[in-house]
Order: sequence, then C-alpha cells, then structure tokens
Amino acid sequence: MSSGERARFDEAWSAVTGEAPINVPEIVGRRGNLESRLAVNDSYPNEWEASLKRTLELKWERQIPGHPGPGGRLGTREDMEKQLAFMTDLSAEVKKASDAGKCFDPAGKEVRLPQYGTLTGYEANIEWNIHRWCGYWGRGI
Repeated sequence: MSSGERARFDEAWSAVTGEAPINVPEIVGRRGNLESRLAVNDSYPNEWEASLKRTLELKWERQIPGHPGPGGRLGTREDMEKQLAFMTDLSAEVKKASDAGKCFDPAGKEVRLPQYGTLTGYEANIEWNIHRWCGYWGRGI
C-alpha cells in the first residue's frame, strides 16, 4: 500500500469506526492472516506463532489481513485465536512425528488434527503445513 493509499485508508477507517487505525508491522511481522489461510508452507512458522501471540496481547476488535477471507471477510480475535491454536497443535504433533523419524514421510499422510477439519483451507493445506513443520523440526529450516 502506498503512503497515499494508507492515508486514505486511515481517514476512511476513522470516519467509519470513530477509532484511530493501528499500524503494527513491527509486531505482526511476516504473517497475521485469518484462519481461512491455513498455509504456513512459505513462512517461518515459529515467527508467525510469535507474531500472533504478540498481536493478541494488543487491544483490538477487527483484523484487516493481507489475505481477507472468503467474500472479503475481515477477521476477529476469535479467528486469530483459532489460527494460533491450530498452528500450536500442529507444531506439537509434527514434532512428535519428527522425533519418531517420520518426517517427511509418512508424517504428511498420517498427521491430522480432526478438531480443525471444519476450518476453511484445512484440507487444501494440511499436507503443506505438515511438510513445513517437518522442515522446521527435522532440519531446523
């Protein structure tokens, strides 16, 4: 977003909500997406988790992600909390698989978190997410 676009956005945000917008790139870091974007394959997942935790410490009600949800849907605290829980739980399960020597195969086919199966993007991204965490836990990358 250019500085001119950012200024127009800030003005519109304040007019609609009566609140000053908060720009937190140094806190959010690389990621801060909705649960509808459950792909961590192109990120540093441990940094992403940390940025979500730091963002949740702030006082806010609406999330305006870089990748909005279906239909342009914006996010809520609950969305971010769900995403963080998913990432934390997946990390723990993949760590177990890695410790057992199952990364990358057969972990990609075996590790599943059915409690998150209803989240948009879960099925499309679960194997990529496992692959990424295997890279982190198995190779430190």
